[in-house]
Amino acid sequence: MSDQAASPSAGGADARTDEAEVFLVDRQPVALSPSLSEAARECAASGRKPQIVTCYETRLTVPMRELTGGGAEWIVRADGGYYDGNTGRPLHWNGSAFVPVPDAQDYAPGYKRRPDEPLGTHLTLVLRAPHPANGPLGGIVEDLMHMLTGEAPAGWGPAEPAQHLWSCVDLGAFVRGQRGLTPPVVSVGAGMFPAIAFTEYAQSRDGGHNELTTLVLGCPPGEPPPVKELPALIGEIASRHPLVSLLAHVRPGRADLTVGPQWAGPSMPVALAVRGDPPGLNGVPAARIGPPQAPVTWFSLSSGNPRDDWRNYHRLLQQLGQRR
Repeated sequence: MSDQAASPSAGGADARTDEAEVFLVDRQPVALSPSLSEAARECAASGRKPQIVTCYETRLTVPMRELTGGGAEWIVRADGGYYDGNTGRPLHWNGSAFVPVPDAQDYAPGYKRRPDEPLGTHLTLVLRAPHPANGPLGGIVEDLMHMLTGEAPAGWGPAEPAQHLWSCVDLGAFVRGQRGLTPPVVSVGAGMFPAIAFTEYAQSRDGGHNELTTLVLGCPPGEPPPVKELPALIGEIASRHPLVSLLAHVRPGRADLTVGPQWAGPSMPVALAVRGDPPGLNGVPAARIGPPQAPVTWFSLSSGNPRDDWRNYHRLLQQLGQRR
């Protein structure tokens, strides 16, 4: 990256161009700090890409990983070059931003190195739910964390570490009090297993909010995630909250819920839960869960072949989209 290629930013970035704002971060681990959260919002407003540059040894927290999987990008400096920490794709600086190396034929070497320590499992739940105007917010995360860890969340905030003790009332007041782009909300667990949730609230036309939450539970090596209990748990959630859909998947990961810039193993879908009674797919087992007044269909996707299972997931999404 040339010193002449970009100019310093008055907004906290180490470099700014017409296409990107570049942040050089050397702390360990990299969390979704207030400054990085604000920078992501500023970049979204200006149309620039936030690019977070770290060294190879750096790990990200789950909320920071979620941010880099969305609008921001994780750039890893290793072996005399750069690569995308989430995908392993080699990158280079083109004068305006870090972009893919056009003739790269393989993942970056650093991405293919195995993690040094034994890994546990991350159970990830991605859910969508609508909320009416002035309706309560935060209840789904509270109930899920209590069911999965034995305790309600310890705290929440728009950045890490969570600045506020857990309160659905305070969280709702914060979200409804925002103007423009609402920052994501981070909720931190306090139970037997590490758990953290990253929630985005988008205002709907009726004055309510649409919730998109990614909740990750960290299980240590030798401790299987509670996959068998999920249908009953999600059925109970659907009886209390306006759940639209939920995707459950597992992948190898550190129990402390930090993520390194190496490939740890494949992500394997467990199931897709959808409100109502939609038609299924041949070869994809379906079951009805939840109470009669709030039925949910549970499509089991775990056959042991991640590639086929993800293919069935996308086929199922396509069918559900056509039904709507």
